[in-house]
Amino acid sequence: MTQTAKSPARGPWPSVLALVLMVLAGIAVAEFGLGAYHDYVASSDNLDSGMFQADPQLGWSLKPAWSGHHRHHDFRTRYTIDGDGRRYDPTAGAELDDAPQVWLAGDSDTFGLGVGNRETFSAELNRWVRARVRFVNLGVPGYSTEQAMLTVERHLRGGRPRTVILVTNLADDLLDNGAPFSLSLDNPKPFFRLEEGRLTLHNSPVPRAAKTEADRARTFESLVLGDGATPERGLLADLAARSSILAALGVQWPRPHDIGLALPRRTGPSLDLYEALVDRLQATLKARGAGLVLALLPDRAYLRRPHSHAAQYQEYLRQQIIARLRGRVEVVDVALALTERLRRQDLEIFFPNAGHLNSTGHRQVGEILRTALVF
Repeated sequence: MTQTAKSPARGPWPSVLALVLMVLAGIAVAEFGLGAYHDYVASSDNLDSGMFQADPQLGWSLKPAWSGHHRHHDFRTRYTIDGDGRRYDPTAGAELDDAPQVWLAGDSDTFGLGVGNRETFSAELNRWVRARVRFVNLGVPGYSTEQAMLTVERHLRGGRPRTVILVTNLADDLLDNGAPFSLSLDNPKPFFRLEEGRLTLHNSPVPRAAKTEADRARTFESLVLGDGATPERGLLADLAARSSILAALGVQWPRPHDIGLALPRRTGPSLDLYEALVDRLQATLKARGAGLVLALLPDRAYLRRPHSHAAQYQEYLRQQIIARLRGRVEVVDVALALTERLRRQDLEIFFPNAGHLNSTGHRQVGEILRTALVF
């Protein structure tokens, strides 16, 4: 009888290799899909035209009596601007017309980008205090500390608040100070320099200028980390750091290195400028019988990715601002209060893609301000 020769045993390796290739192909497809999804989310941002107007002193401001819609993958909402160029608050009825005023100045989160007129933390405060004072929202998307201060000074020409709450976004406000353009916008802005201990205003009136390559080269990494501050990574670590899948899962690998030693040198000038701006605003308000309160607000990275470079930077600023201004200016540590609240209860207080405070976040910030301050 003729016997058929048997094929040599191949072992498990072909099956293992096929499995590895399938997994890698699946990861590649998932990365591509998430990349396409992020592009779709970015393209979904659609704000009706006309909310902003060119402003020679501030760079841009809100157009009085404007109303329109803002559509984004994360939200659909409507904004209304009152006749004085401020975010309209329907919770502040006629009974508050003669009440003492508390002004809130800041950027997108103070304005309430992504939430309705009734959902901002200034509106939440107006509901809670019940006619003892009236909270007025002077927030404008994209503003730096400099522009917020100049906005308050402009409104002081026609009004006298009891208190001004300057909301400082720890993520980018100090990075945007002292520069003719913010990191995230192409619109020119006024800026201050601290020269021989005195504040000097530049870029005013604000020219209609295009953002230069040098201004575009200003990034969080260049300003905070500096050249060569990031250690060399292997190919696998570099791919992991760029992975959309790991980012979506909230996984930080490799763990960001500690940048604490570089922060005093990298942030010293911006902290000096911020302190001078606060001193100027406080002196201006004191001369009119008004007080100043600072509210230190973090971004999503600070709360959800505490080891990230962005979180390390914000935590350092938080500590430094409190240490520098302790006993001189009242500070509400919203960053620490939110950290403690989210430790007790897992809440999502930011829009997942847009990055701004959602309605829950505004409610939480409003509660923190109401608890910390006496009105």
